[in-house]
Amino acid sequence: MTTRHIAILSTILFVIHVAVGLSVDQFTITGDGPEYLRMAENLLGGNGFSYDGVNPVVGKPPGFSLLVAAYLSLFGTLTGFHLFQLLLLFLGYFSIASVARKSFGHIAGLLVLTFLVAVDPIRDLAANLMSEPLFLALFGSGMFALYLSLKKNSIFHGIAAGVLFGLATYVRPISLFWPVMAAPILWLVNRRHAHIILAIVTAHLLIVGPWIVRNFVQFDRVVPVVANWGPMYGMTDNEIWTTHATEGWVGGFQNEKFVSLIGSDFPYNWAPQERLREATLSGIRADVTGWISRCVRQSFRAWTYVPGTKSWEWLRPTLYWLGRGVMLVFFLACALGYLFYMKRDPDLTTILVGQALYSGLLLFPVTVESRYLIPVYACLMPLAAIGALNFIKRFMMNSGMTRNTSGHDSVS
Repeated sequence: MTTRHIAILSTILFVIHVAVGLSVDQFTITGDGPEYLRMAENLLGGNGFSYDGVNPVVGKPPGFSLLVAAYLSLFGTLTGFHLFQLLLLFLGYFSIASVARKSFGHIAGLLVLTFLVAVDPIRDLAANLMSEPLFLALFGSGMFALYLSLKKNSIFHGIAAGVLFGLATYVRPISLFWPVMAAPILWLVNRRHAHIILAIVTAHLLIVGPWIVRNFVQFDRVVPVVANWGPMYGMTDNEIWTTHATEGWVGGFQNEKFVSLIGSDFPYNWAPQERLREATLSGIRADVTGWISRCVRQSFRAWTYVPGTKSWEWLRPTLYWLGRGVMLVFFLACALGYLFYMKRDPDLTTILVGQALYSGLLLFPVTVESRYLIPVYACLMPLAAIGALNFIKRFMMNSGMTRNTSGHDSVS
């Protein structure tokens, strides 16, 4: 398969992705969407990053609201924003597929791109004012730049990776510590990368630093990008946690304990977040065992069902459990991909598995929504693809269906 064939097939997948997205999903502004829109309008009105026009927001990062504000300033309306989000999603898909193509060959890259385009729950996010498409575009591009920096020993690509991870942090703060935590592991894997790792971390910190300074100036405390204690507070209270598990955050927000802590404030302002912080730490101290138990159960549940199908547990139980089986197969394919290539390409396998373990660690004490894990799953796709392809190839060889004449186990 030539590069030209890949370009043609990728273009076809892009057209399918856009056509299906625009024809199936009607653009709406629900959930977090009205909040992003309100903060974008306040940015345009010169009221800073604020929901009420007065109090600065601390519980959400500003990146997506800033994008919405820029779009509104250019076009005056959100018409076409659905298409724009679909483009962002495809950029994220293509970046991750490029990792697979560069490392495992054209077939693996095309398989990853095809699967990502086919997974509808991800595309649904583009039909709303949700930050995931922008985050996936930035984080996926950052992972591709990180891979290139390690393969080419390129400071330029390392700086690009750090910048992209920093920008992604302004959209969803989960990537804040990723370059810093990955640095010592990458250094241990290959000490030849020391100068690349330093470039990545430095560029990342230079990007996120101004917002941390802003928080210190505004709130007189070091706040690493955001202070959002609500999802952690939910893990300290069994009633709220159970409600979240069955009804989602809408039910959790309506719990009288949560409502009393928020009061009449916007939940992501400083005062309610301070009350939530105190309640969270107090709740953990009061019931450490129960808190750990809920965190373990929450993590296991969140990581073992198909994103977007939580309600199927009680609405479509057969499909829900079938989906959990699909997730098990996916993780087995990832494990096989890691085992096949951990010695051949330790840099790649380290960053792909590392970002998943890192995300799991950061989300452990949080009431996780499945959409939080979509970027993690997407970045694991190269390993899943190569694991599945190698398993099929070895099965066919052992079954006498094909003959290995190349002497290689990899699929190119």
